[in-house]
Amino acid sequence: LGLGRGGAPPPPPLVNAGISKTRGQSKVKSMFQKKSKEIVKLFQQTMRDQMKQERKGMPSKTPGTSQAREARPRIDPSDVKFELESKSKHIAKIKEDVAEQGEMLRTLADAIKGFQGATEPLLVFVADMESKLHGLSDENQVLKYFQWPQAKMDALRESSSLAQELRKMARALEAWGSKRADESVLRGLDRYQAADLVGQAVHEMDKIQPRVEKIMCEAKTVQDKFSKFKIELKVEELIGAVKNGSVSLASAAMRAALLHLSEDKTQMLKIFKFAFRVHQFSVDGLQGEACDLFRKLH
Repeated sequence: LGLGRGGAPPPPPLVNAGISKTRGQSKVKSMFQKKSKEIVKLFQQTMRDQMKQERKGMPSKTPGTSQAREARPRIDPSDVKFELESKSKHIAKIKEDVAEQGEMLRTLADAIKGFQGATEPLLVFVADMESKLHGLSDENQVLKYFQWPQAKMDALRESSSLAQELRKMARALEAWGSKRADESVLRGLDRYQAADLVGQAVHEMDKIQPRVEKIMCEAKTVQDKFSKFKIELKVEELIGAVKNGSVSLASAAMRAALLHLSEDKTQMLKIFKFAFRVHQFSVDGLQGEACDLFRKLH
């Protein structure tokens, strides 16, 4: 057959192969290609023009030009001198504190190392410690010159801050209740003022509850840490005082509701749910008069 070494000969060219496609399809394809190319060209031309405009508006940054040299900030020798003098004065003040307050700081360091006690002694001790350290020019730098019990001091500060925060919460709740839960005060309200008081009670609860619950989650860890430094802070007792103090919020809200909002079923249900929330949050729950108010609300 004359195939030779190259194998089968190539197939003959197809004559009029494009006839299988309709003239309409070929026309659409050519139009699509022409349109696409035109859009691409227009887009590219526009982008080139835009880049040229942006370059014209940009200042020259060629190194060595007078404009580039003018753009560089100049360092005023007087500023450097002032900075060096300031640092020298600061270092001199630190050394002066080390020399003059050295004996007091060594005594205080020993007192910090030897401290052990519960909440009241802790608050007194930390207040005295802070008053002595307050006068130092730079506490961190001065204390580096001594064998300072930094970890113990940090624990004292942290425990004192926590105790003060929880006590402040408890006092705020007590003050809020004594001011707003009084029967004579509540009777003088109208229904709008009563609804506003309920809103205030809910707002106060929304402020303290997340923070207290966060402290509760960390209570075991911080208690163990404080105990290592012989700080016997009663975290659970302080938390309990805040939680029980929240009952005053529910009591005020329930009294206001019973006096002025009994016709508003939606408000009554809202306050009923709020009172139960406080009951769940507090340590002892609603007891005594608060429990009676809850029954009447029901």
